[in-house]
Amino acid sequence: DENQNVINENSRFVKLLRVDQEYHSEKAFTVMKEEHMINLQTMVTQFIDFAASKLKLYYDRKIISAFFSGLATSKTMILEGISGTGKTSLPYAMGKFFGNNASIIPVQPSWRDRAEIIGYLNEFTKRFNETNFLKSLYESIYRKDVNFIVLDEMNLARIEYYFAEFLSIMEMPDPTEWKIDLVPDSKPSDPIKVIGGKITVPLNVWFVGTANKDDSTFTITDKVYDRAISLEFESKAEPFQAPDTEPVRMSSSY
Repeated sequence: DENQNVINENSRFVKLLRVDQEYHSEKAFTVMKEEHMINLQTMVTQFIDFAASKLKLYYDRKIISAFFSGLATSKTMILEGISGTGKTSLPYAMGKFFGNNASIIPVQPSWRDRAEIIGYLNEFTKRFNETNFLKSLYESIYRKDVNFIVLDEMNLARIEYYFAEFLSIMEMPDPTEWKIDLVPDSKPSDPIKVIGGKITVPLNVWFVGTANKDDSTFTITDKVYDRAISLEFESKAEPFQAPDTEPVRMSSSY
């Protein structure tokens, strides 16, 4: 424990080291039960019933089927529509359904570059200013289940500025090349999964952006639409009685 404390004091990454400690440097395996090995139609039904019975959130089958199709098609999804139609609550409920809370990151109007979401190395203190987005991304490397990182109201700032690097690297056909530079060099006190100053974007994470359409937001450009799946939320589904439904344990590969 004393050695670990010394490492913490010398490290540039305090939040990420806490994740290392939490997982004891071992991957969290997802052991699936037979009743969770369901087909796509059943999964849509179970999610709708789970959201209604456990969270009092209501969705129609069409939008949930489109959401799951989107997950299979792209790592970036944009949920658009007027306020109050359930855009943010959907990935929140999905996280609950898969037993792994979604990480909801409120986008700020001042965001202009990648430092806003992943942080930056403070040259004065020699510490990395770690964001919650970076911590969530790092933790997903340890996990095998489904991970959602939600950029809430993503078009309050220009997406093609602050999220550009992620959009670009996820275009690469080889996921082992999906790496983000954090620091220019490597130190022994760095977190285990920061290799050569880089962090990997794993295949079990999806970025879900919510976007309101009003005068306070920026237009989402074609460059962003070309790299993402967009779903339109037009209205809230009507409440209904659903059978009591439990969450599932499911690996992202399944």
